[in-house]
Amino acid sequence: MEELIKSAHLGNLSFLIFLDINKNRFHGGLPNELANLRRLKSINLGNNNFTGSIPSFLTSLLNLQTLDLSNNDFSGAIPASVARISDLQYLNFSWNLLDGNIPEEICKIRRLQVLNLESNQLTGDIPPCIFNLTDSRRIGFTSNKLTGKLPENICDNLPTLKGLHLSGNELNGPIPQGLQKCHQLQRLSLSINRFTGRMPREIGNLTDLRVLHLGLLNLEGEMPRELGDLKKLEVFGLNECGLGGSVPESIFNISALRILTMVDNFFTGNLPANIGLGTQNLQEIYLGMNKFRGIIPESLSNASKLTILDLSNNTFSGSIPDWIGNFEDLQLLQLALNRFRNPSSPKLGFLTSLTKCRRLNELAIAGNHLNGELPSSIGNFSDSLTIFSAQVCGISGEIPEEIGNLSSLARLDLFGNDLRGEIPSSIRRLKKIQQLYLLNNSLTGAFPEEICSLRNLGAIRLSSNQISGPLPECIGNVTSLRYLHLDSNRFNSSLPAGDIPTTVGGLESLLVLDLANNRLEGSIPDSLGRILSLEELDESRNDLTGEVPKSLEALLYLTYLNTSFNDLSGEIPNGGPFVNFTRQSFMSNKALCGASRFQVPPCLLRSRKKSRRKRKLLITMCTTLGIASMVLLLLVTFALLKRRRKRQGSGTIQTFDVATHQRMSYHELEEATDGFNESNALGKGGFSSVYKGRLTDGSFVAVKVFDMELEGAFKSFDTECELLCSLRHRNLTKVVSSCSNVDFRALILEYMAEYGVEGLVSTRSDTYSFGIVLMETFTRRKPSDEMFGGELSLKQWVKNSIPSEVTTVIDSNLLTREECSNVDAKVECCLSVMEVALKCSEEWPEMRMSMKNAVMALNKIKLKFLASCGKESTEIGRHH
Repeated sequence: MEELIKSAHLGNLSFLIFLDINKNRFHGGLPNELANLRRLKSINLGNNNFTGSIPSFLTSLLNLQTLDLSNNDFSGAIPASVARISDLQYLNFSWNLLDGNIPEEICKIRRLQVLNLESNQLTGDIPPCIFNLTDSRRIGFTSNKLTGKLPENICDNLPTLKGLHLSGNELNGPIPQGLQKCHQLQRLSLSINRFTGRMPREIGNLTDLRVLHLGLLNLEGEMPRELGDLKKLEVFGLNECGLGGSVPESIFNISALRILTMVDNFFTGNLPANIGLGTQNLQEIYLGMNKFRGIIPESLSNASKLTILDLSNNTFSGSIPDWIGNFEDLQLLQLALNRFRNPSSPKLGFLTSLTKCRRLNELAIAGNHLNGELPSSIGNFSDSLTIFSAQVCGISGEIPEEIGNLSSLARLDLFGNDLRGEIPSSIRRLKKIQQLYLLNNSLTGAFPEEICSLRNLGAIRLSSNQISGPLPECIGNVTSLRYLHLDSNRFNSSLPAGDIPTTVGGLESLLVLDLANNRLEGSIPDSLGRILSLEELDESRNDLTGEVPKSLEALLYLTYLNTSFNDLSGEIPNGGPFVNFTRQSFMSNKALCGASRFQVPPCLLRSRKKSRRKRKLLITMCTTLGIASMVLLLLVTFALLKRRRKRQGSGTIQTFDVATHQRMSYHELEEATDGFNESNALGKGGFSSVYKGRLTDGSFVAVKVFDMELEGAFKSFDTECELLCSLRHRNLTKVVSSCSNVDFRALILEYMAEYGVEGLVSTRSDTYSFGIVLMETFTRRKPSDEMFGGELSLKQWVKNSIPSEVTTVIDSNLLTREECSNVDAKVECCLSVMEVALKCSEEWPEMRMSMKNAVMALNKIKLKFLASCGKESTEIGRHH
């Protein structure tokens, strides 16, 4: 079919009179071939997905009587040329994206009976000539942006008009009295406009009226008594129209009335004593948000077809009558915010009678003075009950165990009462519950773990009770939670549960977490930083210790944070949402420090205490990445590393024992190097100078003299030498001796030809050594490890893992620390470090990375890693 519509063959169907492709899935623009179907009398293209403007070629189909393009995505203006179709009787362009003004040319279509332009984006005034189309049966302009006033003579030339639909626009001025001349009018809809003044009593003359919508207007005065003469009226909508005073009794006795809506006005007085006697067809009554008073008349029980009764937010009094339970079809009962009272019985007996309403879906009795207990019969409500709202109405006693029988309940709202005892374990059977509001009661006991099985639960509010004990670990299983309010209870951290459960971090949809004013101890879990949706976090007035987790910087949507009145210490994070927080979030803690806007002391470098795990992670992961740390390690490593070599002409291995070797004096070295003469200089590295020397026995050595500006790094000189000399590798330069005193430190190395060939100096040898040390540090393997031998060395093992299998050689401890949850950042960091290590340990000296470039590369890796984990670049420096 779609191929036919889109193809040129469609234009060959010249005999076609009716074209109806309503309710399909056609899309795109209309084919030009439609213009060839000159015999067409009816086109119905409604309920498809056509787009583009309304094509002008349609106006060449002069025999058309019906043109229906409704419920598509046509856009642009209504073509004025549509007036050429002079025989058109039915024009429906509703539910599209049309804009601009209504063209006056439409008024030339004198036979037009139905003009439906609803639900578009039309603007401007309604052309007055529209109301001169004398054959009109229905005029529909609902849900546009039309402005201006309606003419007073609106109905002078509309003798057969049955429907006038103008709701949802911006029309203003008074409602015309001339509407009474549309004698056949059955539907009048003027709601959601800017009409002002009084409601015309002349509307009462429209005796054929079935539907009258006058809601959301700016009217004043009282309801005209003449409206009671509309004996055929079935739907009467007057919500939020501004009227007040008494409602004429005749309105409540229109026998045809099915739906009566008067919500949110200023109506007063009692309901008539005979209400319901003449309205056996009444199905829905909405009288909420007015000033009605008195009791509910028993005569209303005659409206046996009632499905909705809304009397909320008035001043009705007396008891809630038991006879309401006789409405077999009742679906919604709204009695909240009145002055209803409960008889002397301690139980709320009317609830028992309401269990007979087997179709009841919503029951709201909140805000009354009921002062009774929930009967166990509450469990007899039908499976259809989804909302039970009974907050702030003086309910006492315990929550009946039978509450668990309400298997379809989605919302249970009992807050602000005097409920006591524990939350019943039967709550686990409320599998469809989404909102559980029990706040502001006197409930005791522990947080029921049964709640953890309610996987549709979106909101828990247990605030301001006396619930005690630890928060269960299983709360993290309720991943549907968006609001968790447990504040103002007696939750604590008693064993075995410990602190705030880290499993809370699994509530990935949570928006609000309120744990304030309890007795919680321990630290704020880092796992809270995983709740990326979190907007509000309140943990104030507890006994929490430790730091404000830096992981919270990841909560970019967090707009409210309160950790006040705890015993927190350490630095307040400064990134992410913390840039918008003030001192109000951190008041009255033990020893917080940080930025001045928090009105806390600045953090002193030496007084900052990090957790043992964080310190261990940062030292392990970042020591070799810090500039100062790396410099010190380079100096010690490159100077003291020793490799085993076979003695020439001997099968024994010579080793260097730093603890027992014969140290040389400064005088001996000065003599060997001719006073450290520049002519003997082999080269100068970034942190040391190397000189060629000749000892008294005639042997040549390389004397490596350290820069004494780094003296503080050598307090453990002998110990570090002994450690580093335990490394074994065939490419490491052999250490012969050392010289160490207060003002001078040097290592005496075996003289190698490498030092003098083509200008290559000690920095290349040092670089190789450092590359090996990097591999040892990050793999936790030594070159002498028994796994290495033959063709497989530490270096070759690392090289084989680059890039895709680097995690197989890296020390697993570096990848499993909790303080940085970004595993990808860890892997990338380790990979980059190993790449630097391999470049430093190239076999050919001229291929090795220079020490300067190694420093720069590792510094960049460090900064990138810290940024990925949300650490400040200065944090590493605090550990050295």
